[in-house]
Amino acid sequence: MAFIHLLVTLLHVIFCQAGPCGADRVCQLLKLSGLAAFVGGSHGSQQQVSVEIRREILEFERVQHAKLTPGMRERPIVIAADETWLNEMCLVGIDTRSNYVLVEEYADSRDGETWQTVVERALKGLRVKVVGIAADEAAGLGRLIQSLLGVQKSPDVLHVQRDLWKALGQANRRSLLEPAEAMKRAAFRLECWLHRHASHAAGERPVGRPPDFERHIASAEDALLEAASNNARAIQDGEAVEDAIRTLSTAYHPVHLATGALRSVECIQAAFDQAVATIDEAARRLCIPQSGRERIAKAKRVLPKMIDSATFFFSYIERCLEPLDLSSEVEVLIRQALVPAFYLQQVAHRGRNAPERDRIRELGRALLEQARTSGSAFAALPPALRQDLETMAADCASLFVRATSCVEGRNGQLALMFQGQRRLSADRLAVLRALHNYFIRRPDGTTAAERFFEQEHDDLVEWLLDRIDHPVRPRTSRTLPLAA
Repeated sequence: MAFIHLLVTLLHVIFCQAGPCGADRVCQLLKLSGLAAFVGGSHGSQQQVSVEIRREILEFERVQHAKLTPGMRERPIVIAADETWLNEMCLVGIDTRSNYVLVEEYADSRDGETWQTVVERALKGLRVKVVGIAADEAAGLGRLIQSLLGVQKSPDVLHVQRDLWKALGQANRRSLLEPAEAMKRAAFRLECWLHRHASHAAGERPVGRPPDFERHIASAEDALLEAASNNARAIQDGEAVEDAIRTLSTAYHPVHLATGALRSVECIQAAFDQAVATIDEAARRLCIPQSGRERIAKAKRVLPKMIDSATFFFSYIERCLEPLDLSSEVEVLIRQALVPAFYLQQVAHRGRNAPERDRIRELGRALLEQARTSGSAFAALPPALRQDLETMAADCASLFVRATSCVEGRNGQLALMFQGQRRLSADRLAVLRALHNYFIRRPDGTTAAERFFEQEHDDLVEWLLDRIDHPVRPRTSRTLPLAA
């Protein structure tokens, strides 16, 4: 019975609360598996269990939030904010470092004042300081960031690349078609002349003077070489455009992913300028229409904001180091080893493939080991101070946010849930937020709440097992004997 209690509880949590199923599916499983003989399997009984579990999940979130908040340390955070549309508009805000959902509620508006209200309500009592918000170019979020909160905005590089791909991608692919077709026609013409020459040499000679095969074959070879050169140039130009768009992402790192060296704002700006020059040249060469040029202009307007975000990141590190009165050697190690090491560890999982991810992680470990080496000035500091400095370096590294992928992914999950159920009530939305924060675990075994509060919390399943009573064993039905 204890196992059945656990099983039915998990069925409701995983399939009915975290998933799109209803109590009817649990009833069907209990009936078909034969477990309905040991626990009540009617719709009414299981629906009551579902309601109680939903209520207890929300109570668990309230209790754990109150329990963990006093013990958390003060630290800076960056919030990724966006809105999505379900049965009505929903505002979503997530801590970019821990993936903890801070804001997820319906609202009538998405203006700056509404955003300020929901953000301040979500942060009430939490010992965190918002130093930046990662968002798109929505006007309401812009007003929240600049006027109401006065924090740094982290633009989303993926939105910039999306506009550029939409403006240039299709035209760039079309530009490769004509050179490729011209090369095919030139190759076919050369093949025809070679075939006619071979047939003539084999004795198939029609009446009349034979053509000048050498001249025609040489002309066809020259045409093929020219067509191949034009095709190679078109491919090179197309790849240059694609590389320029990708450069806006690969260059937008405060740390060089290949060497682990701390980059400068000037280095990032130079890479952006070179990419923009290539993009402008491609727009002129491909004769991009007005709508595409407007998309390119829109993307280019975001690039200075990205540079401002990088400038803020480096200046924040200096502001953190200034009051500590450390030696110049220790400060250099923090800038060139600790901050890059923690940044590489944080972005390693975004590598293109497994070898790339492993290489970035190993580079981060090597830099961290370099700072902790017994012969370094950092290693000579007291252990408590070393731990504080490493914590500060990790906090600084987490403040460079390149994209709002965490909130975009959350919006996608909510959209799928909405499509499956056609409606998400405010309570249902709150339950999904609680499960995201306190139930779903990463491969390292941590929940979003444990990463955000930096403390362990109680187990949700054990909480539910202690508080949820499942329907008792149903009464044995008495069937009448069949008539002879």
